[in-house]
Amino acid sequence: MDQPPTITFLTETGRGIGSGHLTRCLALAAGFEQKGFFCRLLVNGPCKKLAEGIPRGISLVSSSWFGAEHRPATIALLEQSGAVVFDSYLVSPSELLALSLHCHLPVYFDDHMLERYERGIVINSSVHAGSGQYCPHPELQYLLGPAYAPLRGPFWNRKPKVVPTNVHTVLVCFGGADGKGMTRRVLPSLAKEFPEIEFQVVLGSFSTDQRLADEIRLPNLKFHSSCTAQQMAHMMQGADLAVCSGGQILFELLCFGLPFVAVLTADNQFNHMQGFEKEGLIAKIIRHDEPDGVQQVMGRFAALLEFKERKNFHRRALQLIDGRGVQRIVDQVCRRMAGQTLWQNKTH
Repeated sequence: MDQPPTITFLTETGRGIGSGHLTRCLALAAGFEQKGFFCRLLVNGPCKKLAEGIPRGISLVSSSWFGAEHRPATIALLEQSGAVVFDSYLVSPSELLALSLHCHLPVYFDDHMLERYERGIVINSSVHAGSGQYCPHPELQYLLGPAYAPLRGPFWNRKPKVVPTNVHTVLVCFGGADGKGMTRRVLPSLAKEFPEIEFQVVLGSFSTDQRLADEIRLPNLKFHSSCTAQQMAHMMQGADLAVCSGGQILFELLCFGLPFVAVLTADNQFNHMQGFEKEGLIAKIIRHDEPDGVQQVMGRFAALLEFKERKNFHRRALQLIDGRGVQRIVDQVCRRMAGQTLWQNKTH
């Protein structure tokens, strides 16, 4: 019996980037691994801290994969792969095109709605990605909308929370790096203003604020570092509200129907947050560099303490996402690799 082809992922991580790109690549790789595929992830940046608990069928390698110096070795791996998943905004459009020419089936995560792809599959899980944002292309298949959000394994079979009357526990997480220092900026105000609420604070693998627990000593703060997907899912299940960055974590929170106050901390988060704003899940996009950003967070947080606000959020959130995005993507890629021509757009 022939072995399934290798699926190669090309992505990046690090203090200036965070871990969101690698997180969703690992989520998708887990879906392929369950189908019997071997997955190879080449990560431009350190990834050892994020390798804990990955299945045997997934290889995670810290490797510089773009640039003229590394291109020949990268191309050799791409030509041996059944499909190649690109999740990067560091690689230039011209290099992305050059690499994709050596792929049997290129697959792209696209947060910016860019018209720079020639063939393959484009994935964009933003809420309104499918509302005429992309021009039809005969060589491209689009997988658009939250139905294709690639969540990690512990979020696949969700158990939505029951909305409590009062808020007792809040999850605070500003991504794998928190390069804008939002945890340090918002945490003291929140903890002092609401001493009756317990704040579960997650510091990412690349955060430079690992000693924050020693600097901010308040009885209602509990700190965690470099949490696994299972640990994050457990904390989300136990929280009543979240304060976070606008990245991949938002889709995981939505899966539980957990209300959040989100801050835009990177350009590629804008389309996601704009979609949530249109859906009424975000009152107004809060940007990390706004002078009154902390005050805006505090104001939105106070509004979500109201039971009716959280109940409405919960209802809308569960209508958007069901946790099966990985399975849908894997199914479409497998069909394409098997030779079925499914060029029509898939939008939910």
